Amino acid sequence: MSFIPGMFPRVAGARRLTALSVVNQTQVGTQAAFDVGITIPTVQDGDLLVLLTYAGDGVNQLAAFAAITGWTTVVTAEYPTIKRTASSLHFKIATAADSGTVVTGGCTGNDTGAGRSKVKMLLVVRGDVPITSAVAGSATGEASLGNPAAQTVTLSGGAAPLFVVGGYATAGLGQTVATRTCTVSGVGAKDSEYQEALFSDLDIWLAWKSFNAGSSLATPVVVDMGTAGSSNLLSGYIACT
Repeated sequence: MSFIPGMFPRVAGARRLTALSVVNQTQVGTQAAFDVGITIPTVQDGDLLVLLTYAGDGVNQLAAFAAITGWTTVVTAEYPTIKRTASSLHFKIATAADSGTVVTGGCTGNDTGAGRSKVKMLLVVRGDVPITSAVAGSATGEASLGNPAAQTVTLSGGAAPLFVVGGYATAGLGQTVATRTCTVSGVGAKDSEYQEALFSDLDIWLAWKSFNAGSSLATPVVVDMGTAGSSNLLSGYIACT
C-alpha cells in the first residue's frame, strides 16, 4: 500500500513546544470615545495573543480598568491623581474562531478630546506547535508622573519556552520614550519592539524577548525606561506549553 505525503497530518500536541515568535502586530486608538475595540487578525488554533491597553484622561476624570472576558490579566498600572493614566497587559490562547472578533475593555476613559487617548496594541505569538496552556509570572506595573523604577522579571519561576514582554508609555506633547531597555546582565536582549504611531501627544512601545527550550532562565530580565512625562511601565513573562 502506498502513502501520499501529508495523508497523516501532524496531531496537535504530538511534538513538544520548543519555540515562540511574533507573527503579527496591530494597533488601534481613539480620542473621540471612552473605549476602542481592536480586531483580532487571522489567527490559528494555539496562537498566543498578547494585548496592551492604555487610557489617558483629563485632570478631573479618571481612566478606568475593566477585565476582558476570556482573557487573563497579567498586570495593570493606574495613576490616581492629576494627569490620570492607566495601562494593562493581557493574554489569551486563541482559536481560529477568534479571527475577526473585536476586543474591548481593559483600560478605558471617561473623557474625550485631544490628550484623552485610548489605545490597544496586539501581538500574535506562534509556537512551532500549537500552544495549549500559558501562565504569567513576575509581573510588575507602575504609573508615574516621572521615571518609573526599573522592573526585574525573574524567570526562574517559569519554564521555557516563555515570552517576556515590556510595555512603555508616556503622554504629553513632544514626550517620547527615548530610553526603553530590556536587558539581561546589562546587555540589550530584545528580540524586537513595536511602536504606537497614532497620536502626536503619546508614545507607547511593546518590546519582547522569547526564551525558547534549552535557554537558561537563571538571569532575570530588567525592563526600564528613562524619565518621560506621565509614564507607565509594565513587564512580566508568559510561560507556554
